Amino acid sequence: MDRKPKPAPFPVGARLRCVDEKHNTFVVDNLTGSKALIYGPGLEVVIEEVKYGRQGTLRHLCDEDGPMYYDDTGEPILDHTEDWCSVYYVLGNDGQKHGRLIRPENKGNWQVIA
Repeated sequence: MDRKPKPAPFPVGARLRCVDEKHNTFVVDNLTGSKALIYGPGLEVVIEEVKYGRQGTLRHLCDEDGPMYYDDTGEPILDHTEDWCSVYYVLGNDGQKHGRLIRPENKGNWQVIA
């Protein structure tokens, strides 16, 4: 068995502000070209759900063609643990909700606000 999954970094209802000064991610409306910030400094969000994690088995994964291998290294693809994640949504200029995950290793990019 692989390691136990890490808990979600933030609970449902947590209000957060992004403090990552190095990265911006936008969703672009293909018809109008307008952009909406979905990750970047100053973005304020509320956690709406938690995505469940699971413990991996470290077994060699298979699909309908048989055992799976990484194309670049030829190494077997193993069933690894998936950590719990916090999920927020941002409404784009196209009217669509865009979901984003906050993984445990990215907790430091967010500040809890009142």
